[in-house]
Amino acid sequence: CSTRERRGEIRKHRHQLGELLTQHSRDSGNDSGLGSDLTHGDLQHADDNDDDDDDAIELLENADDLRREGVINIPTTGYRLSRNLRHRENEPRVKLNINVNPEAFTSWQDAAARRLDSLETPRSSP
Repeated sequence: CSTRERRGEIRKHRHQLGELLTQHSRDSGNDSGLGSDLTHGDLQHADDNDDDDDDAIELLENADDLRREGVINIPTTGYRLSRNLRHRENEPRVKLNINVNPEAFTSWQDAAARRLDSLETPRSSP
């Protein structure tokens, strides 16, 4: 089985899964969050543009489908996430405390103003 044939099978399989999802969302009347308003042409256009996306659909595949697509080392139970993904937090937690001393700030402003006054700017000739 050549790479081109395998890619064609993968596209066809993803397209079938996409159709199943859109049909299911239309039948159930619930918004699955997958984009139930997509048309058949939209799904086909998305498949043509990028072979590596559609992670949501990929999660629905079983081990036999993955094996047919050429994936090796498929876990027997569930799917493993990398250690980095499991322990990554959504947002970094940073605590920043800023204390401003009004007296120090005023003296800093005065010093900055004196420095600006002491600067000589070249005058342009008329």
